Amino acid sequence: MQTIHSRTTVERLIRATLLVVLVNGFALAYLWDGYVGYARDNVEALVNTLGLNTQLYPPVDPTMTEQRGTALAGEIKNRTPLRDVTAQLGEPALEHDGSLYFIGPGGHLRIALNRGFVTAVEWNRGNHSESDLLWQRGIGFVLVLCGVFALVHFVRVVRTRVVLTSESLAVGGQPPVPLQAITGVNLVADARAELIAITYDDNGRSGELQLSGYVVKELPAIVAALCAYKGLANPLAAASDEPGEAANGDSRDAD
Repeated sequence: MQTIHSRTTVERLIRATLLVVLVNGFALAYLWDGYVGYARDNVEALVNTLGLNTQLYPPVDPTMTEQRGTALAGEIKNRTPLRDVTAQLGEPALEHDGSLYFIGPGGHLRIALNRGFVTAVEWNRGNHSESDLLWQRGIGFVLVLCGVFALVHFVRVVRTRVVLTSESLAVGGQPPVPLQAITGVNLVADARAELIAITYDDNGRSGELQLSGYVVKELPAIVAALCAYKGLANPLAAASDEPGEAANGDSRDAD
């Protein structure tokens, strides 16, 4: 008997590849928005609102959270000198029209000045709030986990191996089954794809191997060779002949 080495089908390999690409692609997109994209959108909206050059975006301070900004809006009092503000917060990300802007990922703290003294302090939430950013990050991390499972599945698909030799049938990482131990080769009824059940009894170790035409590329050749060696009827050939016989019978009736 000629040795047959079979890997998985091209269709299964393509699907596994697409799954890895799509899941991990969406994971990266969500994480990008959660850490970078949404914050940039908020800065862009602020710059556009102020009528500034949209090519020059001020930096985002990740420590300027909504909680901190709201607290500062209540702590910094009117008539506070500018030097006290900069000593506490550092230099602003943006200064425009008499106001200082300290920009965080989910909004910005605006401090209005008049002659070097504070006249108003307010926290303004961005178009994308910190809650929106957290949701994006959370979904991104969930998709990362899904991507890991998709990658593991992809590795399993790539490593799919079925080897038929003159002595045994080896499926994946399972122990090889001697050909002498095989007792039956049957087509599983109501299967959506070609699904073959191979039963065996090897010195009291009985079991069943199920091989799918979607998973095993050379399944027809393996089944044909195995059935010829064992002197069994080929279930795939019988299944393919039945529609043809029915069609020929209809044709004779019509004549």
